[in-house]
Amino acid sequence: MKYYGPKSIAESEPYFARAVASTRCRLDDLLKCVSNPLGRIPNMEKADDFSSRLDAAFALLPEGIEQRRSVIDREYQERQRRFAEDFIPAVAKVREAWRPRSDALVAHFKDIIHVRADVQDDFSKIVFSFDSTLARVTLTFDFSHDQEVRNMILDYDLEILPILMKFDHHSTLKLPLAAFDEQAATEWLENRLLSFIHSFVELNENQDYLNDQMVEDPIARIRMSKMVARETLDWEGQTYYFISAETRGEFEKRHATVAPSTHDAPTPAPSR
Repeated sequence: MKYYGPKSIAESEPYFARAVASTRCRLDDLLKCVSNPLGRIPNMEKADDFSSRLDAAFALLPEGIEQRRSVIDREYQERQRRFAEDFIPAVAKVREAWRPRSDALVAHFKDIIHVRADVQDDFSKIVFSFDSTLARVTLTFDFSHDQEVRNMILDYDLEILPILMKFDHHSTLKLPLAAFDEQAATEWLENRLLSFIHSFVELNENQDYLNDQMVEDPIARIRMSKMVARETLDWEGQTYYFISAETRGEFEKRHATVAPSTHDAPTPAPSR
């Protein structure tokens, strides 16, 4: 058998050194086991540390929730305060500016067309319905606030159905509540009402709407819309329209008797 080990004491020293080192490592492992009688290993210690940190993090959750509740409650109370101290007084100012202008609008329509106004108790919405034979006409005003109750929102909507012409159908004005500009709100209301009047006049002059509403004065031979007629007369089951009382009188004279049913029409035929 051939020998491959060290041939001298000098050569054998490295071998002894490695053997001692190896033995020391095994002894160190044994001491660790003795000092850890439950048999825990380093990875388990790390897991325990993570669990502790996780517990600490979750312990902050109730505190965070409570802080958020406090913020929400404070924001809500602030909105309620702005609603009572800023929005309600602003609505009162708009209502004050609105009332005489609304009355003037209805008064001007009194001898032209029937107008129905529906006003919500809190003045958040006003709806005008106009009884027109030409189209369904609805005018709506809304007075509200944004989500944070920092601005008043004024909305104008005009609906004319069927839609056979172009018209200004919507407008919005936003005004800060903290420094509410009553004059700006009043001017906006006036401009919107005037815009509606212009649209209504155009509606009653638009041939697309008038095609089915055109009549002729049988004496003057003048064609006009029913709304323009000053006088009407029912004769033998037919309604006649006249441009004046004189032409109606002439019609009655030609028929040698007073018609069984006559009526004035400065309040033009009902449903206009």
